[in-house]
Amino acid sequence: MYSRLSSLSIRAQLFLIVFIMALPAAGIIIYSGIKLRNDAVAEARTQTQILADRIASKQRNLVAATRQLMVSLAHLPEIRNRNAARVQPLLEDILKLNPIYSNIFIAGLDGKVWAAAIPAVPSLPVSDRRYFRNALASGGLSSGEYIINRATLKHGFNLGYPLRNDDGETVGVLSVVFVLDVYRTLAKNQKLREGTGDLLL
Repeated sequence: MYSRLSSLSIRAQLFLIVFIMALPAAGIIIYSGIKLRNDAVAEARTQTQILADRIASKQRNLVAATRQLMVSLAHLPEIRNRNAARVQPLLEDILKLNPIYSNIFIAGLDGKVWAAAIPAVPSLPVSDRRYFRNALASGGLSSGEYIINRATLKHGFNLGYPLRNDDGETVGVLSVVFVLDVYRTLAKNQKLREGTGDLLL
């Protein structure tokens, strides 16, 4: 072994000595880098879980409050009697008081909207929307999916609730559109690390 080393040039021997001396330092640097990366991933996972829990909690509260609103509205005589002239201003007032909603409207069984806080122009049927079909099929509160609201042209998420007459027959669907920006506010308040991005699915 010694004869092999002595046969190397002085330059090669120096490179070998420097390499041997640098090996532990390189190992420490690599280990520290891996540990820092793992710590950052663990922290990101924790922060993401906290944010997801807050969003889920906010969503549960929003849905519970919206359900109470929809059940209350469904029992109003003006809505049961389909009095659009009296219902329209009521929906407008409710919308002004609740910035978490971008629209509130009522459609008949055919999907034609007969009262809305913000009417769509032109008026388009909503019978193709998931929340409408599911509310009629399930007979209860139903969620929709991400949509561009036809009246406000804003992105949103709908809930639908079936309206019944005095005989218990379904006669239409009451719908509320959530403003999705409320979740953006939650993400901003989380104070995530600089350069962090988020995607809500």
